[in-house]
Amino acid sequence: MGSAAVVDAAVASLKSGDLGAVLVVAEAGAGKADVADSIAGALEGEFAVVRLLASHALKGVRHGAILSILDSLEPTDFAAPHGAANGSTANGSTANGSTATGRARAAGPDRGMAGHVAVLRSLWTMVDTKARDAGRPVLIVAEDMHHADEGTASVLAEAVSSRWVKLVATARLRPGMPPGLLELWHDGLGERLELGPMDLAGSHTMSEAQLGGAVCRAAAAVLHHVSGGSPERLPLVIGEALGKGALVARRGIWVLASDFVSSGAALEQHVRADLDTLSPAQRSGLALIAHAQPLQEQSARALIPEHVLIELGERGWLADREDGFVRIRSALVADAIRLLTSIPRKLQIHQKLESLGEPWGPDRPNALGRIALALDVGAEVGDAQLAAGAELAVRQSENALALHCIRLIDDEGIRSRLRGARARALFNRSDYSACLTSLLSGPRRKADAGDLLVGTLLLSHVRSVLGQAHANPGDADHLAAMARELPPDFPPDRPDGPRHAVERRARLLKSMALAYGGDFHRALAADPAQGRAFDGGREPAVERAIWSLMRAEADIVGGRFEGAMRSAGAVLARPVEDDEHYPLEGHALMRYLVAAIHVGSWEAVDSAVEAYGTGRTWPVVVCGPALYTAQAYALVRQERVDEALQVLPEIIECLRVGDPYKLLGVTLALAAYAAAAAGRTEEAQTWLEEAEAAANVGRALTGWLARLHRIAAEVRLGVPDAAGRLVEFIETLRQDGHVGIEMAARAVALELDLEAGHGPDPLEAAELAPACEGGWTAAMGAWARAIVSGKPEDLMQAGELLRELGILGRARRAFARAAAAFDEAGDRANARLAGQAARRCEAPGSPAPADDAGEAVLASFQLTPREQDIVGLALDGLSDRQIAEKLHLSVRTVEGHLHRSYAKLGVASRAELAAAVED
Repeated sequence: MGSAAVVDAAVASLKSGDLGAVLVVAEAGAGKADVADSIAGALEGEFAVVRLLASHALKGVRHGAILSILDSLEPTDFAAPHGAANGSTANGSTANGSTATGRARAAGPDRGMAGHVAVLRSLWTMVDTKARDAGRPVLIVAEDMHHADEGTASVLAEAVSSRWVKLVATARLRPGMPPGLLELWHDGLGERLELGPMDLAGSHTMSEAQLGGAVCRAAAAVLHHVSGGSPERLPLVIGEALGKGALVARRGIWVLASDFVSSGAALEQHVRADLDTLSPAQRSGLALIAHAQPLQEQSARALIPEHVLIELGERGWLADREDGFVRIRSALVADAIRLLTSIPRKLQIHQKLESLGEPWGPDRPNALGRIALALDVGAEVGDAQLAAGAELAVRQSENALALHCIRLIDDEGIRSRLRGARARALFNRSDYSACLTSLLSGPRRKADAGDLLVGTLLLSHVRSVLGQAHANPGDADHLAAMARELPPDFPPDRPDGPRHAVERRARLLKSMALAYGGDFHRALAADPAQGRAFDGGREPAVERAIWSLMRAEADIVGGRFEGAMRSAGAVLARPVEDDEHYPLEGHALMRYLVAAIHVGSWEAVDSAVEAYGTGRTWPVVVCGPALYTAQAYALVRQERVDEALQVLPEIIECLRVGDPYKLLGVTLALAAYAAAAAGRTEEAQTWLEEAEAAANVGRALTGWLARLHRIAAEVRLGVPDAAGRLVEFIETLRQDGHVGIEMAARAVALELDLEAGHGPDPLEAAELAPACEGGWTAAMGAWARAIVSGKPEDLMQAGELLRELGILGRARRAFARAAAAFDEAGDRANARLAGQAARRCEAPGSPAPADDAGEAVLASFQLTPREQDIVGLALDGLSDRQIAEKLHLSVRTVEGHLHRSYAKLGVASRAELAAAVED
């Protein structure tokens, strides 16, 4: 349960007369204290609140925790503990010590039944006095009850059972509530509520409150992921991100300036305090696990006593061992423990792990932790192991560790082979210039085909990010020239020979450059598989996947949107093990989202945001703006422009910081179009000017979409000749055979609702739509056909298709026009049905208004309040005379109202009235 739900449930339970206790349990840092404060605040007017905080220091002292609220109780009230005399406390201080701790220690650890009764008597006195003074019952708010002693829990349970007090108790999920309090739940006297971490929305809200301004969705997702949704840890993580310069404010919006990975420093003090409550053996075990996790259970048992593992699990430090591995529950806590571990202690841990005799390998789950530990203690690590560690680290976005491993490698040949890994680590950090420098630093051995191929795919992408896409054909030609310098393969037709591999890569790079510029026909002519599934063939899987994505992009341009969505989805569904550090996942995601939008599959877009908008930090930072751009694009296509404009400004600021897929231009154009559609003229003009400045940057596909929305924004703003330029742009697309983009442009033109003869011909959109795949083009094609024909049947079909896609404003317009057409033809019954369909499309937002005729017909179906009263009574079975008597009207007046109601509803008798009203 979220914190708000827990507070509401607790308040409701305590206000009822049935339950006397609410027991709130949660993981460490989940915000139990805030929840307790909220519950107490909500009940402050109905209860006199008494606060109790259990302490680990007093856990071994019976009744130690509750003595903090019993000021009247003195040590002399207890049976004297063994070995204590003359009123002295256990630590030698006087029996009249004023603090609760002094009283607790004076009472001793074993004071028997007499002490228990004395505590109960003192509690009753305190509660009775407090209730009489306040004039309301007492609520005890007991926090951190996982630290409470059994005596305190027993006393509180008896007080609740006797209905002296009501209780709110909080505790960590592990070790949990004391058994005495859990008995209240088992006996039906209390309710147990489990407080979960904040969801992403809660973390987003808290981040904005902490930073005092808007936080972009990508940054909120990363902060949520790193903090684990913990209200206690989130402010600390934010502070660390600010200190590292990873979180910056741009035009009033907080964005991530780079990949942010917490080092654990944010939690260092908190974790240190928690570690101080553990035994040396427990601390030692945690340090070992933190440096070796995930640690195989068998290895953990060999290095750590079983009882220590059990104790750490019971106290909530360790995650459940469902997969056979031991790990610390929170990755952030593990980071903090590693920071707190001294070098001598790390050396001992390293030696213990080495004593197991388990060989290191990049396929082992704890490979990165082991190599990081070895480097920390200065152990000797060979170049081969460092290289494998670097490759593994960069794939897991551990960029600092990857770069550190590469720096330590002595062998120049190995370092040359790691140019791609080093470049990708720099790319992940958004340092594109350094990435390019790394890629251009080799190859060292030009006779080595493997060295020649290193980083060639990533180089083509980085060139485009830096605005150097024009250099990609030259790079391909240079690689082809170097291939010719290699010895011929033997046999000459060997498909996997070194020379053949380099030549094949050069052809792929040339085709990638052609596709970037929009020449898909020439690009795909060189595809050796000619459309075969990307996971087939002898060429590397990454090359096959890139060919598949080029074909998907060509399918988008050709209107085969569903096919493109399947092709890109297949690449996403089957990750390529060796992608040569090319951002394949990001490219596949871009194609998938563009295809999904033009299919009209808004759910697929939302699912992609859900899947890729959380989790690993790097995809969120890099792909996040693309994900949210797609979501905004989908909202615009549904004519929910006000919602889109809530997202677009923050996306734009993120893209200004880092734009690895060159989406700023299309996002600015989309913002201009949305603002113009919403009537926010000044804002639209500002976005439009910036969009013009970002024109001609990026892929041909995104360039066409950006140009389309720039022109459409100008049309909405009333720029002279803008509609004519839209017609010219569509004609250019038609001549080039770009059917998909042409249909998209014609659909956007339909959204503009231009007068006949002032824009593209709707009939051409209707004729083109069947050549494209997906529900969106089908619905817009049906709308175009209905505009041309004006037939009510066509308008009804268009309305249904639009409504299915959630384009409710335009669906309402189609149904309203259908109602007017039916009404004009004298078909009042079908006009009524069309009107009912129109009203079902009246959702919150800003639906497109129907034309005057449609609105007039819709209004004609509305019964007046008096007509509604009379129709309702008629449906109840009353006769005209009975209705007249009940409403104090004449029979003729009732008959007149019914007659007009029949006409409005398109019925001729009472027998038809029930069905009409039900519709």
